[in-house]
Amino acid sequence: MVQKAYKFRFYPTPEQEILLLRILGCIHLIYNKALATRTQAWHEHPERVSYKQTSAILTSWKKPEYLSFLPEVSSVVLQQSLRYLKTASNNLFSGHTKYPNSKKKRNVGSATFTKSAFKCKDGQVYLAKYAEQLYIRWSRQLLLGCIPSTIAISDANWGELVKQLEYKAQWYSRTLIKIDRYFPSSKRYSNCIHIVEKLSLNIRQWDCPESASHHDSYLNASINILATGQAVSVWVATVRPEESKSRRASTMKQKALNIDELGIFRKCLVG
Repeated sequence: MVQKAYKFRFYPTPEQEILLLRILGCIHLIYNKALATRTQAWHEHPERVSYKQTSAILTSWKKPEYLSFLPEVSSVVLQQSLRYLKTASNNLFSGHTKYPNSKKKRNVGSATFTKSAFKCKDGQVYLAKYAEQLYIRWSRQLLLGCIPSTIAISDANWGELVKQLEYKAQWYSRTLIKIDRYFPSSKRYSNCIHIVEKLSLNIRQWDCPESASHHDSYLNASINILATGQAVSVWVATVRPEESKSRRASTMKQKALNIDELGIFRKCLVG
């Protein structure tokens, strides 16, 4: 399942900025204390500390007087920091990453609020334990008839365009097919497959010298791209099934080898 996210900028007041910095500081503190607890338990026994255990310890951490400021922060963001630590620990024992690092003060970090820790009311966002609204800069729609006039196709970032298309295709379970960047989509006539040697960018319409048919540059290129993309999709689905099986077998062998290596790695840690 693809999870969608939206990013908005907001401008906190001086009081809100202090509160948000306090939240981030508490997150760093809880994350580092939980990491130290996991490290100590591993070196002494050794045993792994679960998320449920660190969540229970979090309640006891709020009781001492020198940590009396922790209850002022929503427990949701503190629990989320423990979940992130659990994910980092699981990635360590699965061999994907190295040992988790402690949070540094110079790194601002982030805070995660789940649905139970904030609410939206009348177009405003309110965080748990804070009555004042956040001043968020929401997205705004362009006025009707407002067409940008200073944009040229040569200024387009095609890599970013492909990136956007790839993840949007995943949203709707679609397959994005890319053709070769040097494919002559504009120079090739869609009716007779004749390729002209030179074609200036300022030429938008022309007549084919072979079939004498009239062409529009953009329409002709789109037809060629569509036909080539469909041919590529058919070729990928049918080409060399034996080769696909051999690649699949080699991939399975590689995964099995990695699993064996991870097993040895775990045994060394335990022993």
